[in-house]
Amino acid sequence: MKINERMAEVMADIGFEEMSIPTALVEILKEGFIIKGECVVLAALAKMCGSVSLADFPDKTGYESFVNSIHIDDYVESEFLHRAISFSRALIDIWKVSGIDGDIRVIICGDELGAVIKFHFVREGEDWVSSDLELYEDAVMVVDSN
Repeated sequence: MKINERMAEVMADIGFEEMSIPTALVEILKEGFIIKGECVVLAALAKMCGSVSLADFPDKTGYESFVNSIHIDDYVESEFLHRAISFSRALIDIWKVSGIDGDIRVIICGDELGAVIKFHFVREGEDWVSSDLELYEDAVMVVDSN
């Protein structure tokens, strides 16, 4: 796990206690993962992005990060980053039992007004975020499923 200083401050305030995940987000996870071409996406999110294709992006990681993007503030009214962290834990747990080889990288980014979770398959030479997380103004966490 990698975090920037802003996320470290947030995590010190919220601790590591699990928070409940809204039913709508649980339903997204229940549909599981699908493989589209050589890309891994959540089935529920792929349905919402039907007009988008891999050809619209420079690489597979960009495509996956676009499709596999959840605005937590669309589902809850407060504690956005804390809920995002709980959701990412559940996402990784489901990934680990999915039977799909390889790892995913989960990126959480947010502030007091909202939070976004993105994830992509871990590929050599492709990344969605900078290795220097301090470049971001928002709180950022990057977690690999391994």
